[in-house]
Amino acid sequence: NGMLVGPIPAQWPPPSSSVPAASTASRPDSGLMVLAADTPARPDAFPVGTVLQSINGKPLRDLADLQSALATGTASQIVTWSPPTPTDPSTTADLGR
Repeated sequence: NGMLVGPIPAQWPPPSSSVPAASTASRPDSGLMVLAADTPARPDAFPVGTVLQSINGKPLRDLADLQSALATGTASQIVTWSPPTPTDPSTTADLGR
């Protein structure tokens, strides 16, 4: 169980996609995109297409940033992300609570 994340594809958003309203989404400046997720406890937590932008205020530009943020973080992680649909605002949540 877990998530597969990677760089935001260069051609994101595609002209047509299985991600709802992706053609009208704006490309985030930085972050890591959820490419696949297998989270039975919370299947809707980070749907495919979600862009993880920061952890504890540290921007995520690549996988090394994610690994560093997780390794140096506490049990309580503040994560900011953009959902795959452009009508939803960016969200910040404390995942340790």
